[in-house]
Amino acid sequence: EFPESPIAQQFHQRGLPVLMDFLPFWVAEFVHRMFFTLLPFFAIAYPIILSLPSYRLRRVQSKLNRIYGELKFFENDLLVSYDPKKLPEYLETLAGMERRALALKVPKRASSDFYTLRSSIDYVRNALNRGDHQILGRESAI
Repeated sequence: EFPESPIAQQFHQRGLPVLMDFLPFWVAEFVHRMFFTLLPFFAIAYPIILSLPSYRLRRVQSKLNRIYGELKFFENDLLVSYDPKKLPEYLETLAGMERRALALKVPKRASSDFYTLRSSIDYVRNALNRGDHQILGRESAI
């Protein structure tokens, strides 16, 4: 008696591939084998693909926080060493911060933080234009 081939043993153990009703044998068998080969790949790739949107959100959040930090230090500098002659320079600094904020591509989930940053920049700009540089640090330090 001849030894049974591994393919024949597999056929006797599992029967016909399920896809055999819809596809030719060789295609059904190929898909069946690839399913078990690619399943571990998808088990690893799926969580990675899901984490990409949150990664993008964290990057944008980091950039927004960096601009917030610059704004905070700018306000502290105004409290310590405000010079009315440098008002155009101060306004240009704020305009640069706003330009950097506007250059960001912000996902919808971070849009509230984005608009809060823009309104904070606008608040500082309006306080400078009114000549109220003293209120900047007191309100933000609370």
